[in-house]
Amino acid sequence: MLDGYQGVALGRADWSSVEVTRFREHLTSPDDLVRAIGDYEIVVIMRERTPFPAYLFARLPKLGLLITSGMCNASIDLDAARAHGVTVCGTGSGSTPSAEPTWALILGLTRHLVPARV
Repeated sequence: MLDGYQGVALGRADWSSVEVTRFREHLTSPDDLVRAIGDYEIVVIMRERTPFPAYLFARLPKLGLLITSGMCNASIDLDAARAHGVTVCGTGSGSTPSAEPTWALILGLTRHLVPARV
């Protein structure tokens, strides 16, 4: 599991039948990324934090399944995934669009509904 900073995904599913390795730090170097996940068959990525371009799929021959949070991830080269035999799938999103809580936060800030904690 890449970029699992907060570990939220660990509480969102029953992982008891698999061994989960969580990488909290963002791996920016392709070499570091390949060293970290090169032996894994399944990789879970959080949003679009770690891109998966064509050259990365070529360096991950064991990868068979790439799971992304959400159903749309522009940082994955889907053609390259298909060419390398990697299945890409995503999770469902919440029922509340992100715009709704965003506006709630904006209104809360402008009306000082929650006192600031400094």
